[in-house]
Amino acid sequence: QKLQVKHINNRTIGMELILLASLSLVFLTEQQLRKIRTKKNDASDLNINLIKEIAGNEAASSHLIQSQKRYQFLAENSSDVIFLLNSDLVRAFVSKSCEKLFGYTVSEISGMNPIEFIDPRHQPTFTQHLLECLKSMQPTSCTFLAIKKDSAQFWAEATFNPVHAPDKKSILEIILVIRDYSEQKKNETEMYENARHKELLLKELHNRVKNNFAILSSLVSMINIDQNNQVYQESLKGLQLRIRTMSLVHEQLFKSQEIDSVPLHLYLQTLSSIIVSSFNSGHIKLTTDLQPCLLSVDATLPVGLIVNELVLNAFKYAFPGQKDGSINISLLDIGEGNFQLIVKDNGIGLPTDFLSKISNSMGSQIISLLVQQIEGIISISSENGSCFTITFPVATRNFANTIAN
Repeated sequence: QKLQVKHINNRTIGMELILLASLSLVFLTEQQLRKIRTKKNDASDLNINLIKEIAGNEAASSHLIQSQKRYQFLAENSSDVIFLLNSDLVRAFVSKSCEKLFGYTVSEISGMNPIEFIDPRHQPTFTQHLLECLKSMQPTSCTFLAIKKDSAQFWAEATFNPVHAPDKKSILEIILVIRDYSEQKKNETEMYENARHKELLLKELHNRVKNNFAILSSLVSMINIDQNNQVYQESLKGLQLRIRTMSLVHEQLFKSQEIDSVPLHLYLQTLSSIIVSSFNSGHIKLTTDLQPCLLSVDATLPVGLIVNELVLNAFKYAFPGQKDGSINISLLDIGEGNFQLIVKDNGIGLPTDFLSKISNSMGSQIISLLVQQIEGIISISSENGSCFTITFPVATRNFANTIAN
């Protein structure tokens, strides 16, 4: 019985061991199957990704090929000649349009230096712009006289376009585009000649107007007037000064590089000198404080006539009995496109009823009309002499800015 019980126990343990081994085998098998399924899924996903990547690469390659064909077609059929230069300036490509523009075939032009197509006088300019493109790594262009195979010359325009490296610190290639610039150059030349012709005509016109004013002033001076008639002599002198004032505008225009504007400060300086010399009065001193101003012809003439009338009146009425005195003309830039013209003297001042009688005076009426013509505002004071202040806008650009430009 003991042996039988022991045998049963051993058989039970054996069965348990067999069962445990079977379970372990099942577990290991399940783990292995899971790994196999995972690897299979990963392989399947990888295969799908590879298929997608291959399809994407094929599409990109097809698109790249199409783009290359398109750009090659454009390059070969463009009327401009396209050169592709590497970083060592060795030509890697030239378009077929060179045959039409220069007369050379692609094979002929491939062994030539682009500098050979340029007139020797323009070769330094071409080289300078090429070096500038390499140095600044920015596009640049220039025009030059080009030479064809048959030695014929024509105007061409070269544009240097750098192709940067990914780090933007160097140039991989330079795309040189040369096009026929003859028609544009012809138009530019015609426009320049037309502008120059018009400028010469305007200068000649101003010169003739100035001469006509001079003749008119001479005719006025030849009028025979009784030397004892002071009133007529002063009227005649005033008329001559007005004529000289108008003539001086055209004289300044003829001297100036501008054809539609006058340096007002220089004009007023010359005008004041003419007025002083016409009176030849040593007891009256005329000073000026004139800031640079460039004014249109339409505004310069009335400003000159205003100054002429005011200074003329000061010489005639401000210093009776040969009294010593001074007259000052100021031209001040007060900002926002406005200038102030100030004519003042230290004479006897204006009469108390001046403002009430201003409309009855011919000279005052002229001044009022001229101030309205330049869209100005006039203010009058009579402290320690007389002072006329005229504020007016300046439509043209400032003289100093013009010189700087």
